[in-house]
Amino acid sequence: MTTVEQRREYELTLYVNGASDRSARAIADARALLDLHLAGRHRLLIVDVNDEPAAFLRSGVLAAPALVRDHPLPARRIVGDLSDTQKVLTVLDLLRRPAPPSEPSRGR
Repeated sequence: MTTVEQRREYELTLYVNGASDRSARAIADARALLDLHLAGRHRLLIVDVNDEPAAFLRSGVLAAPALVRDHPLPARRIVGDLSDTQKVLTVLDLLRRPAPPSEPSRGR
């Protein structure tokens, strides 16, 4: 019997360039941000452009590091420093939308 992996609410890809300090910082920043704000609701794929140049070229991303929200569509991307959490959340549209207000309760 095979199991089907359940799709997470958000699917993201982080493109990095080798084992540089900048890449390590981008990985740490992305993981921390996603674990804090999307815990249990995301899947993060990390792609080293040196190891997978074809994937990088297909992505349309022009520089690394770059974090791409692949799902839900439309895709959104941010390139460069990922340490400004609010900026990353805003650009990738990862901010939680407030629940619609509930109807007021009626008295007896």
